[in-house]
Amino acid sequence: GLDGLVVATGVPAFGPALQTEAAVAEELFAVNTLGPMALVRAAGPLLEQSETGVVAVLSAILADLPTNQMADYSASKAALSAWLGVVRRENRRAFGVLDVRPPHLDTGLSDHPLAGTAPKLPEPLPGADVVTALIEALRHDKSEIVWDPKAKELALR
Repeated sequence: GLDGLVVATGVPAFGPALQTEAAVAEELFAVNTLGPMALVRAAGPLLEQSETGVVAVLSAILADLPTNQMADYSASKAALSAWLGVVRRENRRAFGVLDVRPPHLDTGLSDHPLAGTAPKLPEPLPGADVVTALIEALRHDKSEIVWDPKAKELALR
């Protein structure tokens, strides 16, 4: 059986939207969208068998705030977030779905893009803050973790 799955994968690319090569856009969607979707599809039947089944997937703040120089990366994360919302509604009685949309993290992800150079990014949030929020969200049966810019913290919904 399977009680939970956390999907935390991704790769960025930087540069003007109209200059992004097709191969880069395809790789972004393969890694950031299609890969997580395949994992959730594979885990779904096992999660349905669990009394407490839940899947948590990291999309990104860019799903809500598409950013210049990151159009295709933003689009790949927005597509994943939209898909997760539908999976949550379709399976609300079978298992939980948690969409985690943190801001820029201290993971070094932006140092290894498929293309381009990262623009000036905000101060990264410690990844440990996301883990703490994830645990709290799971404890309280939340469906989203988002960045609250006014409070400058992760918010559970």
